Amino acid sequence: MLNNKISKKFILAVMMLFIIAANGAFAAEVILTAPGRVEVGKPFTVMVSVEDPPEGGVLFWRETKVPLDFRKEADRYVALAMLGTEADEAGGASFSLEAEITARGQKRELSREVMLVTVEYPEQHLSLSENMVTPPKDVLDRINREAAMVKEALAGSSPERMWEVPFHPPLKGAVTSPYGTKRTMNKTAKGFHKGVDLRA
Repeated sequence: MLNNKISKKFILAVMMLFIIAANGAFAAEVILTAPGRVEVGKPFTVMVSVEDPPEGGVLFWRETKVPLDFRKEADRYVALAMLGTEADEAGGASFSLEAEITARGQKRELSREVMLVTVEYPEQHLSLSENMVTPPKDVLDRINREAAMVKEALAGSSPERMWEVPFHPPLKGAVTSPYGTKRTMNKTAKGFHKGVDLRA
């Protein structure tokens, strides 16, 4: 009777080891690489690598969903994504970066915590004519339409990555107004500069 109980336990243990080994054999290795700390307003790169050809993958960063474009590099499949925050956000908070990858018919979920670090951006004080500070209605309507178009364009991501690193500036001229500059026009705060001005 005792030998029978031992045999059953032994068989059960062997079966459990077989199941664990089988799951390990069929689960593709997935690596999510991201910085633990990023400065507000600064872009950062995320890398996901898989040992086998993935069937699909996506990143979730706060309210943004980014499809991943995997490309064969050496013996792995690698996808890059560029993420970031607005320059006027407060630092000190941590947010979860999540990845969902499907490979070998199995979905893998990974996550990393990313902390935002405060950055002091430069200030710029401008004296302009009043119509440039407070545009007339027709100009303001055009500005609002263009802002809506930009917002729509930035809201989505194409499945195919259309950029490579390192980035290169479009011009060789000096930067006259960097991204993130706090702008005050005629002593009225107008938010921060969302572009980079280059001298032509």
